[in-house]
Amino acid sequence: LKVRTPLNCFFAGIVVFGCAAGLTRFGVFYYLPKLALSAIIVSSVYKLVNFDHALWLFKLFKVDFLVWLVVFTFTLFLGVAFGILGGIALSIVVVLFRVGVPKSYALAFDPLAEEWVDATEDDELLIHREVHVWRFDSPLYFVNVSYVTPQLVSSMDAERRPIRVVVVDCRHIHDVDASSIESFTVQMRNLEK
Repeated sequence: LKVRTPLNCFFAGIVVFGCAAGLTRFGVFYYLPKLALSAIIVSSVYKLVNFDHALWLFKLFKVDFLVWLVVFTFTLFLGVAFGILGGIALSIVVVLFRVGVPKSYALAFDPLAEEWVDATEDDELLIHREVHVWRFDSPLYFVNVSYVTPQLVSSMDAERRPIRVVVVDCRHIHDVDASSIESFTVQMRNLEK
C-alpha cells in the first residue's frame, strides 16, 4: 500500500495497540523470549535517534551538540526521565551563560557597507575623534546588567585617544526587565562622573 498522508501512523498505532492488548490478555507474549521482544522494540524505534542531525549540530553549533550528547547519554544509561531532566538543566545553564556573558565591542563605521561594525575588523574603518561607540549584543536582564559597565570601561580604557562622548548602541537589546533598567541607569550616571 502506498500511503500518502500521516494518518497511516494513527491507524498503524491502533493496530499495534489492539494486537498488543489482545495478545497479552491470552498470554501469547509470555513465551516469547525477552531478546526477541528487545529486537522488536529496537527495530521499531531506531529511527527515533537522528544521528545526521547530531552531525549537523557538531559541525555548526558545538554547544547545542553538547546538549544533544548529554541528553542521549543520560537517556541511554539512566533512563528517559533523567535524559529529559539533564537536557533541561544543561539548556538552562547554556541560556544563562549566553545571557550572563554576552558579546560587546567598540564600533566603527564602514563606509563601503554603510553600517557600524566591530572596530577590530579593519584598521581603515572610520572612528570619530572623541566619540566612542559601543554595542552590547544581548537582552538586558538582572543577570547580566552588572557585566555591562566593566565591559564598557575596559573598552574605553583600550582606546588611546581622548573620549568625551560615549554612545551605547542598544539595537540588539530587544528585551529589558525592570531591575536592569534601574541598575543600568545608575551605572551610566556613575560612569558620567
